[in-house]
Amino acid sequence: MRRSVLVLSFTLAAAVTTAQEHPWTARFQAGRSTIPEWGERGAWGEARIGQSFVGGMLSADLGLAVSSLDGGYGSLTAGLEVLPFPRRVVSPFARAEVGLLGAPEPVGYLAAVGGGLAVRLSDGLSLRGGATWGTSNGYVEGPVVYYGGLELRW
Repeated sequence: MRRSVLVLSFTLAAAVTTAQEHPWTARFQAGRSTIPEWGERGAWGEARIGQSFVGGMLSADLGLAVSSLDGGYGSLTAGLEVLPFPRRVVSPFARAEVGLLGAPEPVGYLAAVGGGLAVRLSDGLSLRGGATWGTSNGYVEGPVVYYGGLELRW
């Protein structure tokens, strides 16, 4: 029993130390965006900046995304992400975002949920891949985004 408690304590302390050493994150991702109802697809790209908490298992971020879908659109969102195993080489993640959606003029709001895998290459660099499903203004299903990219931590 004591050995298990000691191992658990050491594991949690290591996760907290990593988050304290590298609390800031920047993500650069690219992929494809689709609105299933319309059958349209387009290129998609995003840049996000955030901060990690709770030993790296939780992060909050802000991001700006653009897409060529439907003549082009952009979004500014705030996100919350859960990375249950921040010290492992491969960890799943789940995220949710809400924000503003705009085309040439303001369109409304966007809410999305998604997830994927993060592959840690070093303490300061990860590869990520995943998908999100969103709804805009509560009645248009989409965009659905499939993406991959880099995460930098410092």
